[in-house]
Formats: sequence, structure tokens, C-alpha cells
Amino acid sequence: MIKASMYVLLNEQAVSIIELESGCKILRKYWDPISKKG
Repeated sequence: MIKASMYVLLNEQAVSIIELESGCKILRKYWDPISKKG
């Protein structure tokens, strides 16, 4: 029971990290052209 919940927690953390990384890539894609113009 505890092992299963720990696994879920780790899985959720991994997912959130992946979401963060993809979010940063999207931000960079849009921010780079804007910052270069300025």
C-alpha cells in the first residue's frame, strides 16, 4: 500500500517535471524572437 502510493507520488513528480521542461521550451521558443527584437 505505502509502496504503491510512493510510486504514484514519484510518477506525479516526474510528470510535473516533464510539464515544466516542455513549458520552458515553449516559453523560450516565443521569448527568444521577442527579446532579440528588443
